[in-house]
Amino acid sequence: MTDYLSIPKGASLFEHEGKKVAIIGRVSRTPWQHLIDSIESHPCITYLDLGKNQIVVYSQDPLPEQGDIEIRGTLFRLVGSSKRPGSTDRYTEIQLVADSWSLCEKQAPGLPTKTP
Repeated sequence: MTDYLSIPKGASLFEHEGKKVAIIGRVSRTPWQHLIDSIESHPCITYLDLGKNQIVVYSQDPLPEQGDIEIRGTLFRLVGSSKRPGSTDRYTEIQLVADSWSLCEKQAPGLPTKTP
């Protein structure tokens, strides 16, 4: 069984790049503008609110849209260019490839869990 480092809301995710982590968040109702990658093995893209921050999560199946979700997976760095014509600005984000997820029981007892 893989051990995942539990990351509290508000903590910097950049310092955990490449690590197996567990984060708790909620599917966003207001997606921000993010860089997007294409990960063939994880075709579902979800914007997850982590308190005052938001992260892009790639999963094999869609994530539930109600309640808090604990997602376990690997953080990676994505770098991209500005969309502004003539700009040479580069942007960097930390994103997550999900191994598994579960609804937080205190919010949604008895609802599904998705594990490999």
